[in-house]
Amino acid sequence: MIDDAERMANPLGANTMDESEVRVVIGQAVGRAYYLDRAERSIPMLQSVFEEPQRTDLERASSELLGSDNPDEHTVAFILQAALQTDRPDPAPIAWRDLALDIRELESTVADYMYRLEQEMENKDKVTESDKPAMVEMHDALRGWANSLGSVVSHMREENWIDAKVEVDKAFYASQSQAIDALKTHYKDPILAEIIDRFRDKTKQFHETILGYPSRMIIPKDRVKTILDVQAVYLRLQQLYSEDRGIQANQVMGYPIEKLGDAIGYLLQASTHVETANYEIGLAVGNLRRWLPKISDSALRKELSDLADKLDMIFSSLPAKPWPMKGYGHPDVESRFDSEPYGPAPE
Repeated sequence: MIDDAERMANPLGANTMDESEVRVVIGQAVGRAYYLDRAERSIPMLQSVFEEPQRTDLERASSELLGSDNPDEHTVAFILQAALQTDRPDPAPIAWRDLALDIRELESTVADYMYRLEQEMENKDKVTESDKPAMVEMHDALRGWANSLGSVVSHMREENWIDAKVEVDKAFYASQSQAIDALKTHYKDPILAEIIDRFRDKTKQFHETILGYPSRMIIPKDRVKTILDVQAVYLRLQQLYSEDRGIQANQVMGYPIEKLGDAIGYLLQASTHVETANYEIGLAVGNLRRWLPKISDSALRKELSDLADKLDMIFSSLPAKPWPMKGYGHPDVESRFDSEPYGPAPE
């Protein structure tokens, strides 16, 4: 049995990430939810779990999101699973490689049907203007189906099971779309309809298999605190941006959000030097500082200035180096090595 002291040290139970690592995972889920318009409903729930991570709450959140008919919410759930599936074994290499070959074969076949439809659409003698909108929808559905299958294979080769799940989920929903139903009706060919149903069944099988793989997020332990510090500023900027404070405010926050997202991505890659991530942090804070005078809302300007101060502290605490080739780096960061102030505010 787990005693109270052990439970307090690790509220998620045995064989799991520690609480700080779990917060990184949840933060990644929140960040993705901000980017996905149809997943914003999940943000308050995720923020609540972030405050006090408990396994039962994580499981409940993941289950609720997976039970939705919204693929964007599934994406968020797949990320959360990285904190819940640490004790689940990786799929056997031979098995997943064989599966990847099968998926690649189906991708090629679906793409072939897409190209056939393209050729038909180009035949002006057989296609009327009234036919085109429906055919474009069928073509786009086939393209989405094929592209997602291709992306599944790419992520599988990197053993990136989270994004493989995301893409196979997209492929499954594309295969089940009304546009694919319309394709069966369009050709009025029972053999073709049977073939499409067979493709759908294969996609469903791939979907079930890959969703059974464990989500994985490898977090370098020596970078956890830094990631959480950057993530805190990143998510607050995301929240402010989502509140639509006006065009000026969005112009101020958009670029730093992008750069901090890149920085977190680099910090999560143990093979990438911290200096690379820190350069992105320097770009974020430099851009933020230069735009601050343009913000008319004094309360927002003060909060953004405070967030810039936090980023300055992070930048100063991490290893940093100028661009390898002098004159090619960005002034927002290079000026720090030359002891020069930030450049003028944009016009």
